[in-house]
Amino acid sequence: ALASAAHSAYNTRMILLAAAVSAWLASSARADSMLAAACENELSLLCPGTRGAAAVRCLRDNDEGLMTDCRRALAEMAQREASERAERAAREAAAEVPAAKIVPSRLAMIVGAAGSVFVHLSGRPDDQLVPISSGVPVEEGDSVVVAGGPSSAQLSLDGKVFVALSSGTELALTSLSLAGTELGLEVGSLAAKIDKLAQGEALQVRTPAAVAAVRGTELLVEQDEESGPSLVGVVDEGRVEVSAGGKTVVLGPRQETSAAAGAAPLAPRSLTALAVRAAAFASVRTMAAAAAKAWKSEAADRRQAARERLFSAPPRARAAVVAPRRGAGGRAARRGVHPAAKADATPHPGQRPGR
Repeated sequence: ALASAAHSAYNTRMILLAAAVSAWLASSARADSMLAAACENELSLLCPGTRGAAAVRCLRDNDEGLMTDCRRALAEMAQREASERAERAAREAAAEVPAAKIVPSRLAMIVGAAGSVFVHLSGRPDDQLVPISSGVPVEEGDSVVVAGGPSSAQLSLDGKVFVALSSGTELALTSLSLAGTELGLEVGSLAAKIDKLAQGEALQVRTPAAVAAVRGTELLVEQDEESGPSLVGVVDEGRVEVSAGGKTVVLGPRQETSAAAGAAPLAPRSLTALAVRAAAFASVRTMAAAAAKAWKSEAADRRQAARERLFSAPPRARAAVVAPRRGAGGRAARRGVHPAAKADATPHPGQRPGR
C-alpha cells in the first residue's frame, strides 16, 4: 500500500512537472528543451507554478540549490542570449551606418612629355621619382616633376582641363574630386586651358603664396622659388579669383596680379610680367584642342595595370634630378629641378611611346 501510494504521488508529481514545463515552453520563444530536461527537479521543487522567463529568473535566483546539469544548462542559455544580443546590436549598428558615398573624380593622364619627366607616386618616399611618358595615367596624391633643360609635360584631366608644364616645374595633384579639384604648383610655371566648369564643380591652383580659383579660363601661373611671390594671370578668356593674406582680387581677361607669401595680392593690372607667355598661348590652345579630341577614358583595370608598372619601375633618386631652391627645406618647401638632369629619361616597360 505504501509503495502504491508513493508510486501514485510520484506519478502526480511528474504530471504536474510536465504541465509546468509545457506551460513554460509554450509561454517563451526562448525556452530551451534541454534546459527543461536538465532542470525538471529544480523547477518542481524550487520554482513551482512559474513558467517562461519567470521560471528562468527563479532558477537563477536559486543558484545555490541547483544541480550541476541545471547550472550548466542555465550557463549555456546565458551564453546564447549574450551572443544573440551581440548579433542584434551589430545588425542595428550596421543599419545605422550610411552607405559609402562615391565621390565623383577626374581622370588624369600625361598626354605629352619631352625630355626628363618624372612622377612622385603617392605613398612612395619623397626622395624617389619614376620616369614617366605620354599616355600614362596619374592619380590623386601624385606629383609630376619636369626636369630642367629642354623638358616639358602636358597633363589632361578628363579631356576638359589641359595643363602645360614648363621645365623646372613640380605640380602636385592634391585633389581630383569634381567638387574640389586642386593642383599644387610647388615651383615652376604652368599654362592651363580650362573648359567652363559644370554646376557643382570647382577647380583651384594653389601656390606657396596664393590660391587661384577658376570656373573656366585661360590661366597662367608662375612660382619661381619657395620664398618668392606668385604670379597669376588670365589670357583672353575667363575670370579668376586670387586669394592670399585674407584678401581676394578678381582677374578678368588680359589681367595679372602677384602675391608674396603672407601678403594680400596686388590690385589687378594689365599683363606685363606674363605678357610674353600670354603671347605664346596659341600653342597651348592648339595642344588643348588636340588632347580633348583624342581623350578616351581608360578602363579601371588598364589604369590599375599602368599603376602597377609605375610602382615596379626602378625609381630615380630625387637628388639626382632635383636641387633645393633657396629657402627650401623638405617637401613642403617646393623644390626646383636640377638643370643637369638627363634629357633622355627611358620609359619603363609597358608605357606607350611619348607623343
